[in-house]
Amino acid sequence: MEKVVKISREEFEEIVYRGLEELPGVFKEFLDNVAVVVENAPSKEIRKKLNLNDGDLLFGLYEGVALTNRSFFSPLSYPARITIYMNPILSVSKNEEDVKNRIIKTVIHEIAHHFGMGDDYLHSIGY
Repeated sequence: MEKVVKISREEFEEIVYRGLEELPGVFKEFLDNVAVVVENAPSKEIRKKLNLNDGDLLFGLYEGVALTNRSFFSPLSYPARITIYMNPILSVSKNEEDVKNRIIKTVIHEIAHHFGMGDDYLHSIGY
Protein backbone atom coordinates (compact mmCIF):
# COMPACT_ATOMS: atom_id res chain seq x y z
CA MET A 1 0.00 0.00 0.00
CA GLU A 2 1.40 3.39 -1.00
CA LYS A 3 1.82 6.08 1.59
CA VAL A 4 -0.50 9.04 1.05
CA VAL A 5 1.24 12.38 1.37
CA LYS A 6 -0.02 14.28 4.41
CA ILE A 7 -0.13 18.02 4.03
CA SER A 8 -2.45 20.45 5.76
CA ARG A 9 -4.99 22.54 3.90
CA GLU A 10 -3.11 25.67 4.97
CA GLU A 11 0.20 24.33 3.59
CA PHE A 12 -1.49 23.31 0.35
CA GLU A 13 -3.08 26.75 -0.09
CA GLU A 14 0.26 28.41 0.65
CA ILE A 15 1.89 26.43 -2.17
CA VAL A 16 -0.90 27.47 -4.54
CA TYR A 17 -0.62 31.16 -3.69
CA ARG A 18 3.19 31.13 -3.71
CA GLY A 19 3.03 29.62 -7.21
CA LEU A 20 0.81 32.50 -8.31
CA GLU A 21 3.23 35.04 -6.87
CA GLU A 22 6.11 33.47 -8.79
CA LEU A 23 4.40 33.89 -12.16
CA PRO A 24 6.02 36.39 -14.53
CA GLY A 25 4.49 39.87 -14.27
CA VAL A 26 3.05 39.71 -17.78
CA PHE A 27 0.70 36.94 -16.62
CA LYS A 28 -0.17 38.48 -13.25
CA GLU A 29 -1.46 41.70 -14.80
CA PHE A 30 -4.17 39.70 -16.61
CA LEU A 31 -5.24 37.84 -13.46
CA ASP A 32 -6.69 40.80 -11.58
CA ASN A 33 -10.27 39.56 -12.04
CA VAL A 34 -9.54 35.86 -11.53
CA ALA A 35 -10.36 34.24 -8.21
CA VAL A 36 -8.15 31.30 -7.26
CA VAL A 37 -9.60 28.95 -4.65
CA VAL A 38 -8.75 25.58 -3.15
CA GLU A 39 -11.39 22.92 -2.59
CA ASN A 40 -11.04 19.37 -1.32
CA ALA A 41 -12.56 17.69 -4.39
CA PRO A 42 -14.87 18.48 -7.30
CA SER A 43 -18.54 18.48 -6.38
CA LYS A 44 -21.01 15.97 -7.80
CA GLU A 45 -22.39 18.75 -10.00
CA ILE A 46 -18.95 19.56 -11.46
CA ARG A 47 -18.19 15.86 -12.04
CA LYS A 48 -21.53 15.46 -13.83
CA LYS A 49 -21.06 18.65 -15.88
CA LEU A 50 -17.64 17.42 -17.04
CA ASN A 51 -18.82 13.82 -17.59
CA LEU A 52 -16.21 12.44 -15.20
CA ASN A 53 -16.34 8.78 -14.22
CA ASP A 54 -15.73 7.57 -10.67
CA GLY A 55 -12.02 6.89 -11.25
CA ASP A 56 -11.33 10.12 -13.15
CA LEU A 57 -9.19 12.67 -11.32
CA LEU A 58 -9.57 16.42 -11.69
CA PHE A 59 -6.73 18.55 -10.33
CA GLY A 60 -8.08 21.94 -11.36
CA LEU A 61 -10.85 23.76 -13.18
CA TYR A 62 -11.10 27.07 -15.00
CA GLU A 63 -14.56 28.64 -15.08
CA GLY A 64 -15.01 31.85 -16.99
CA VAL A 65 -14.70 33.49 -20.36
CA ALA A 66 -11.18 33.25 -21.77
CA LEU A 67 -9.49 36.53 -22.64
CA THR A 68 -9.44 35.48 -26.30
CA ASN A 69 -13.25 35.24 -26.31
CA ARG A 70 -13.93 38.65 -24.80
CA SER A 71 -14.63 41.85 -26.65
CA PHE A 72 -15.70 45.37 -25.88
CA PHE A 73 -19.19 44.47 -27.15
CA SER A 74 -19.55 41.31 -25.05
CA PRO A 75 -21.94 41.44 -22.12
CA LEU A 76 -20.32 41.87 -18.74
CA SER A 77 -19.39 38.49 -17.30
CA TYR A 78 -18.61 37.27 -13.82
CA PRO A 79 -14.96 37.18 -12.80
CA ALA A 80 -13.20 33.99 -13.84
CA ARG A 81 -12.49 31.36 -11.22
CA ILE A 82 -9.72 28.81 -10.97
CA THR A 83 -10.30 25.97 -8.52
CA ILE A 84 -7.44 23.72 -7.42
CA TYR A 85 -8.57 20.37 -5.96
CA MET A 86 -6.46 19.19 -3.02
CA ASN A 87 -7.49 15.54 -2.53
CA PRO A 88 -6.93 14.36 -6.14
CA ILE A 89 -3.47 15.95 -6.20
CA LEU A 90 -2.52 14.40 -2.85
CA SER A 91 -3.87 10.99 -3.92
CA VAL A 92 -1.28 10.62 -6.71
CA SER A 93 1.69 12.51 -5.23
CA LYS A 94 4.74 10.61 -4.02
CA ASN A 95 6.11 13.24 -1.65
CA GLU A 96 5.82 16.94 -0.77
CA GLU A 97 8.03 17.98 -3.69
CA ASP A 98 5.74 16.06 -6.06
CA VAL A 99 2.73 17.83 -4.49
CA LYS A 100 4.37 21.21 -5.16
CA ASN A 101 5.18 20.30 -8.76
CA ARG A 102 1.64 19.07 -9.45
CA ILE A 103 0.11 22.19 -7.91
CA ILE A 104 2.31 24.52 -9.96
CA LYS A 105 1.64 22.54 -13.14
CA THR A 106 -2.11 22.62 -12.45
CA VAL A 107 -2.11 26.35 -11.71
CA ILE A 108 -0.26 27.03 -14.98
CA HIS A 109 -2.65 24.73 -16.87
CA GLU A 110 -5.73 26.55 -15.56
CA ILE A 111 -4.23 29.99 -16.16
CA ALA A 112 -3.51 28.91 -19.74
CA HIS A 113 -7.26 28.28 -20.17
CA HIS A 114 -7.81 31.89 -19.09
CA PHE A 115 -5.56 32.88 -22.01
CA GLY A 116 -7.63 30.73 -24.39
CA MET A 117 -5.46 27.64 -24.66
CA GLY A 118 -7.28 24.30 -24.96
CA ASP A 119 -6.60 20.98 -23.25
CA ASP A 120 -5.27 19.26 -26.40
CA TYR A 121 -2.60 21.91 -26.88
CA LEU A 122 -1.71 22.04 -23.19
CA HIS A 123 -1.32 18.26 -22.99
CA SER A 124 0.88 18.32 -26.12
CA ILE A 125 3.32 20.69 -24.37
CA GLY A 126 3.30 18.82 -21.06
CA TYR A 127 0.61 20.70 -19.16
